[in-house]
Amino acid sequence: MDLVTLFYTFLLAFGGVALDTYENPKSMVVQVVAPGGGTVPSLTPAFIEAVVTNELDQMSSLRSLIARPHIRPSNDKTSIQTIADALGGEALTTALSGALFRTPNNLKIALFTEGNKPAVLVAGNQRSIPALNAQFEAVMRQEADEPVVNLIKRSVIDGAAQIDPYLAAMYLMSEAHRTGNDGYAAHALDIFNRMATALPPGRSALLARLHNVEGLIHMNRGDLTAAYAAFLRGLDRLPAGDYGPTLCILNLNIAFTEIALGHPDKADERLNLLLDQGGWLGPRAVLSTVTTEGAAVQLSDEEVRFLRSTAFMLRGSAALARDDGATSEYMAREALAIDPTRLTAIGLLADIATRRGDSATATRLNESIRDLQFSSRPYKETANAYARLSLADATVKIVPIHYIAQ
Repeated sequence: MDLVTLFYTFLLAFGGVALDTYENPKSMVVQVVAPGGGTVPSLTPAFIEAVVTNELDQMSSLRSLIARPHIRPSNDKTSIQTIADALGGEALTTALSGALFRTPNNLKIALFTEGNKPAVLVAGNQRSIPALNAQFEAVMRQEADEPVVNLIKRSVIDGAAQIDPYLAAMYLMSEAHRTGNDGYAAHALDIFNRMATALPPGRSALLARLHNVEGLIHMNRGDLTAAYAAFLRGLDRLPAGDYGPTLCILNLNIAFTEIALGHPDKADERLNLLLDQGGWLGPRAVLSTVTTEGAAVQLSDEEVRFLRSTAFMLRGSAALARDDGATSEYMAREALAIDPTRLTAIGLLADIATRRGDSATATRLNESIRDLQFSSRPYKETANAYARLSLADATVKIVPIHYIAQ
């Protein structure tokens, strides 16, 4: 039996170690355990740690208006070598408790072999979501023809989903759009379904946010009706009195699908409520979000401007869908005055120029969109991070956007 397999066996034996009481954390501590003795040829501890670190870095750099992840490696010396040094009764129990079950929001990734095949133990504990079990552990096994690196990445995402399911689902949905691999989207929906089953019925900010991810996945798959229904479910699940960015994001995405489904009047009414003097995205809007850990974080001016410019741009799309070119142009220019890098607002101006027969202006604007794809970094919760509404003719089309700067 190799060292990591021994660790796995004892982990199961001492899985019931009592937990100390800690306040909710503001970070996720990650510890990586690599196999010793060449159990998985060609995979060094440094390489495995680099794979894990890279995946977590990608996740924590996600442009999000809601998630505020702080993921850091563990500086604790209770690695697998320390556990190996404690091979004796109570000392081993203490080592396992310290390594896995005492640090809030702790994720341990341990690579080991089962027979001749690699597997990954994902274990740790979370204090972010009281309705879920504090401790978790699972073994991720290699799928047919799956490279070991992919197994490690999949394990990291699944472990992170136990602590911050919204961040993990958002990351997977974003990766599905970036790579064109629908397997990422399926994994995100699996996380959503697990949370929908595990959480108690009733209103929940987490479920409202996950319904938004569900809607974006359906939209990217081309099913606007399912997307619209998911966004509406998110609004229904949002706790009463939650007037933060989740409410605004869901309404913006509902408006996007209402325009695409041929209901621009409904969308315009919704957007007008957001933007009026007393609206959540009015001129003096101040928005705060509550993170998974329960901490309130005020949105920056840049983030509020992003939401306001999105609302103006969508009002412009709704106007053009009603053949009101003058109002559409006014709204598009308002959006650009707030955020000059909004590709979707520039695309709207290009559509207006096309309808007027000004092909030279339309071509110039569309070329500027291609240039801005290298520098724009949209927030990932809104539909316009993935597509824009094209209204160059009487038919509303959804045009995917692939930003080069992710």
